[in-house]
Amino acid sequence: MVSKLNISSSKGFTLIELIAVMAILSILAAFTVKKVNAIYSTAEENALIQGMAELNAREKMTWTNMILSDHGYQNDELVWNEIDLNLGEQYTWNNPPEKNGGTLSFGSQSIALKRSASEKGNAGSWSSL
Repeated sequence: MVSKLNISSSKGFTLIELIAVMAILSILAAFTVKKVNAIYSTAEENALIQGMAELNAREKMTWTNMILSDHGYQNDELVWNEIDLNLGEQYTWNNPPEKNGGTLSFGSQSIALKRSASEKGNAGSWSSL
């Protein structure tokens, strides 16, 4: 026996229901994009803070190695020349950094840094302006 397809008993969504669902999904997508952008921006800011912390660690390590060497601490110029300022591919300096600081960038974020000079009694340090 062949059954006849009854179109009037078919179940489905009306056009209004589909438009309502699409509107709700569009609103959710808009909020999601804003949240993702905010998270990405915060991550870049945190990467810059970590970059500054890395510069401080490198400054202290270079200074300490100099203090412990046979020659001891001589001057800030020698400490400055020994510090490795390359923090990785995603970090860039807007201009080559100078002994008193520079501007470090990561993604779309930048931070102006100043550097205090190393002395015989303590290592130099990097801080934000």
